[in-house]
Amino acid sequence: MIIDTHCHLDNEAYLSDIDGVITNAKESGVNAFLIPGASFETLKRAIDLSEKYDEVFFAVGIHPYDIDEYDEAVIEKYV
Repeated sequence: MIIDTHCHLDNEAYLSDIDGVITNAKESGVNAFLIPGASFETLKRAIDLSEKYDEVFFAVGIHPYDIDEYDEAVIEKYV
C-alpha cells in the first residue's frame, strides 16, 4: 500500500482538477493521501476533501512560518 503522507491537495493550484489529480495518483498506485496541517486558511479545504474522498485524510496543525495565526481553540475543535 502506498500512502502519500505529505501532499497539499488543498492547494488552490489543484482544486480546478482535483478529481483528475486524485484519479491520476490512484492509477499510479497511491492508495491514500494525508494533507498536512499547514494553515488554518487551508484547513477547511482539507476537511472538505477528506469528506468527499474516502482515501483523503487531513492533519490539524500550523506551519512555523504561520505561527501568528495560531489559535488553540481551532486546534481543539478538530482534535
